[in-house]
Formats: sequence, C-alpha cells, structure tokens
Amino acid sequence: MNQLVGHLVLRPRPYGSAAAILAYFMAFARVSAGAHYPGAVSGGVVLGVLVALGGWPLAVGVLEPLAARLTRSPLRPLAFARDTS
Repeated sequence: MNQLVGHLVLRPRPYGSAAAILAYFMAFARVSAGAHYPGAVSGGVVLGVLVALGGWPLAVGVLEPLAARLTRSPLRPLAFARDTS
C-alpha cells in the first residue's frame, strides 16, 4: 500500500492527495485495532515511500526504452492495446 501511495504522490495532486489520506486512515485503523505497533506502521510508511521514490527513476529508465523498442517489434500487438504507429 505504501509503495502505491509513494507512486501516486508523483502523479497529479488529486490522486496523490487522496491516496495519502486513505493510507493515513488505513495506518491509523491498523494501530487502533491492535493489529500493528505504531513503530511498525510508521516504519512501513517510511520504507514504502523510499522504495517507491527510489524505484521510480530506475523503472522509468528501464521501461521507457523497452516500450520504445517494443513499438518497433513484431510483439507490438501483444504489448499495446492500440496501434501506436
């Protein structure tokens, strides 16, 4: 969940804000229900955001060239819903 929030924070503000608010309420509910310790929840939030923000440049650097290569390959119909040419 935290990786998703970290990723959505990089998107347009309404999505990132909504995801952050929902994640806060979920974390609060988990602590309130006694399912997790507060330190475990806050550590998970920090770790999830760091992984999402740190993985973003790596994913973009790998996936954008791969997508560009796939648009010129015979596998284009398998990788894309519409014709990109």
